Amino acid sequence: MSKTQAVSVPMDEHTTDTPQKQRWTDRQKAAARQKAAELGQDAKKSAKSLVYRNRRQLYPLAYTSATAALGTTGALVAEYSDLATPTVMMGTGAVALGAGYTALRKVGTKLPDGILGRFKTGLAAGCAWCATLPLTGADATSMWLALGLGTVSLSARWWQRIRPGHPTRSTAAAPAPAPAPKRNHDEEMATAYDLMQVWAEEIGCTNGVLAGTLLDDPRLFEAGVVFTISLRGTKHNLDAVRNATDKIAIALGYWPKDITVSQGQRPHLVELRVVTRPDAIDGAFRGPVIVDDGQGNVWVEIGPYTDGEGAEKWHLFEPNSVVGGFVLGGKGSGKSRLIELIAIALRKLGVEIWYLDPQNGASSPALIETADWPMKGMHKGTKLFGNVLDLLTAIEDVTTMRGSENTDVLGAEGFTHTRERPAIVVIVDECHMVFDEANPQTGNTFGHDFGELDRIMRKCGLSLIGASQIYTMNTFGNSGALRSGMTGGNLVVMRMLEKSHCGLLPGHVPNPWDIPKGGGYGYSIGSDRDGVLWRSRKLDNVVKWMKSSPPAILDDLVRNTLGEMYEKRHEAAQQDSAYMRDLLGKMRTATPDEARRIRAEIRRRRGKSDGSETHPKQPGDVTAPEPPAFIRALNPNADTPGTEIPQRDLNEGEQALMDLLADGGAWSTKDLAEHLEVSEVTVRKRIRNLETRLVKVGSGRYRAKNV
Repeated sequence: MSKTQAVSVPMDEHTTDTPQKQRWTDRQKAAARQKAAELGQDAKKSAKSLVYRNRRQLYPLAYTSATAALGTTGALVAEYSDLATPTVMMGTGAVALGAGYTALRKVGTKLPDGILGRFKTGLAAGCAWCATLPLTGADATSMWLALGLGTVSLSARWWQRIRPGHPTRSTAAAPAPAPAPKRNHDEEMATAYDLMQVWAEEIGCTNGVLAGTLLDDPRLFEAGVVFTISLRGTKHNLDAVRNATDKIAIALGYWPKDITVSQGQRPHLVELRVVTRPDAIDGAFRGPVIVDDGQGNVWVEIGPYTDGEGAEKWHLFEPNSVVGGFVLGGKGSGKSRLIELIAIALRKLGVEIWYLDPQNGASSPALIETADWPMKGMHKGTKLFGNVLDLLTAIEDVTTMRGSENTDVLGAEGFTHTRERPAIVVIVDECHMVFDEANPQTGNTFGHDFGELDRIMRKCGLSLIGASQIYTMNTFGNSGALRSGMTGGNLVVMRMLEKSHCGLLPGHVPNPWDIPKGGGYGYSIGSDRDGVLWRSRKLDNVVKWMKSSPPAILDDLVRNTLGEMYEKRHEAAQQDSAYMRDLLGKMRTATPDEARRIRAEIRRRRGKSDGSETHPKQPGDVTAPEPPAFIRALNPNADTPGTEIPQRDLNEGEQALMDLLADGGAWSTKDLAEHLEVSEVTVRKRIRNLETRLVKVGSGRYRAKNV
């Protein structure tokens, strides 16, 4: 067999490509075609995704397109066929009417009241347009202009309510992160076995802090290594291991925050996680992460656990109810930043946010700027506790109206948040300054009055979130109802140094003074990983995040219930700021005596004593505070004692209350509520309306005047 000889191809001026170059060119063309096909597929997927995400926004345009097609068909038939124009007009109008009736039956029950009326108007206008176009002709500019303007005007409210979702990640192109160093599993496992040896020699030995325990079964996880601690006998339990975390950290050579302990798969087993790769834990904030189980429970992630395994969550909604909470933390612990993170999630979900800061907005200037109802300080202008009283009244009124709406209109057991009927979350920063004060209208502490409302307000779409540096009964105005209501939903413990301020914490909770410095670290009581340290995500530019989502729009029932007090809330805040600026301006040129009075007023507005009290307030000795002389000088037309107030006619409920007090005895609000078969909240509201006819004889006890 002879071998085939290679034949050389002579190169001349007409030879342009060698076989190798031709193959390379073919490969380049094939790659270009493949790339073009991939880009086409990506564009097609993006277009489908865009249409799907905006499908509800496109409903009005789809109806308009169908109307335009039907009207144009009728116009062309009238122009080019032998049918009479009136016949075509009636036929086109009849088809449009039938299609509109079918659409109304299909989707009419699913639309809210404010949109249903516009939808019916659009159907009627569409029928009229389709019937008229055969008469005017398809080239009538005025008809097409009317169709476009009508679509926009009738669809504006729908587009306003049904907005597309806001992405939780930034759409701006970010620089590519540096590639993570390759993980050396063999080296990490070698380190794990060294730690097991240290445990046996220093911790589990006879004289060790956890004598008799065994550390084994090392496994790698994303941020480090996890072990199993075997407890032998009854000498040690999970709490004993947690209490020894500091000593374990010293023995193993790691910081306490990098070591977490949790219950294992069996009672005598405990999981010990050691973070050896802290950079693997992502604590950046890229937008609120909402978790919905599809059964009415909604959470927001507040930060990753320090061992990198999952993230802690704050409970926002549960079936038929809105969930509140309490955040405990000292100065610089990060509790206000945590409140801001929760507020950003609430804003994204379309929840109404009311924010009261007794420190005149110093706790969170961002929330004072962006909350739906911001209240700087407890007082409002010259009115003592004006902001607190307005807030209490607003909660009471909304609770009453929504409770009646639930039972008498909707037939609902509780409340489910929607953008058309949004929930209201009330945030009170440094709440001990508010709840421990006496309500001058009822004689109770504000904590007691808020606590009575908290029993029923959550099923009416309102919840209360508080933050404080103190966790004693005084923090809640000595109201057990308020404490159990707030802490029963969410209870977060952050760094605290004052042990006397933590008297109500359960015994199994890790010591707050052992929480690491740096801000943002905390524990959540009753969470899925109870006792495991986490750190809240690092917020940047809270105002920008709050404004990235549209604010809630209260339903008409609630807005009309709140009335002028709510409509002029921002104007009142501006007037309050102007009042403070006026005080500061007067201080610059004040005499020593004037300066003393102005200073007392400023301290009073910040919730502090003016230094004039000569003896401590005794329990039950509650009196309405008297405005300082400087304030009386600013308000010379205030009512003076002894001024006769015209008596007004009483309604049925007020008359029933006065009939009970006609015996001349002193009645408590609780006894009045039982005899009248109403709530204490309703009784106190009637008492406020009858304050000129009643005499307060003790804490929550009243009698009628001149009886």
